[in-house]
Amino acid sequence: MKSTEALQEPLAAGRDAVARRAWPEAYEALRPAYASGGLDADHLELFGKAAWWVGRPAEATEAWERAYGKHVERGEKLRAALVAITLRRQYGAKLAKSVAQGWLNRAERLLEGEPESIAHGYVAIANGSLAWQRGELGHALSHLESAAATAERLDDAKLRSWASMYRGMVLVDLGRVDEGWALLEDVSAAAVGNEL
Repeated sequence: MKSTEALQEPLAAGRDAVARRAWPEAYEALRPAYASGGLDADHLELFGKAAWWVGRPAEATEAWERAYGKHVERGEKLRAALVAITLRRQYGAKLAKSVAQGWLNRAERLLEGEPESIAHGYVAIANGSLAWQRGELGHALSHLESAAATAERLDDAKLRSWASMYRGMVLVDLGRVDEGWALLEDVSAAAVGNEL
């Protein structure tokens, strides 16, 4: 494992590249420290994001799993829950439904008794998405409206956009097309306008 001092320059370069969304550069800067086991939980999350965006989903998943473990070890429930939600999405995309549900269950357990946070909103979105996939549109909308309310209370633009995107799609499926499209167009404008 490299010394802490030797890691500082590539870690700083990796953080800077992630901030600029220069994913190949971030991946290359962080990869040696990742391979040596020298990344803390925060940098493991960054490496996971960079690996994802350069088309290395297996490395991304492994990095996020390691980050989750480190957050749990440090008692960082909120951060661990957010990583668990990311892992739920990753395994869901691979159609590993049981594993995805296991990660969602972990996130929910971590958040029990905790003050409201954006993680609660993302758990609501995950539950809304699952209900939507089962065709339970009213149930899905209820979860997604809960996520939107959390986003408003916490004034979080990213959570607001995710909740609006899913709400828009569910509203379209419910036949409330104008209302749904308005939400989807608003999210599109926010994304193009770099508001997220």
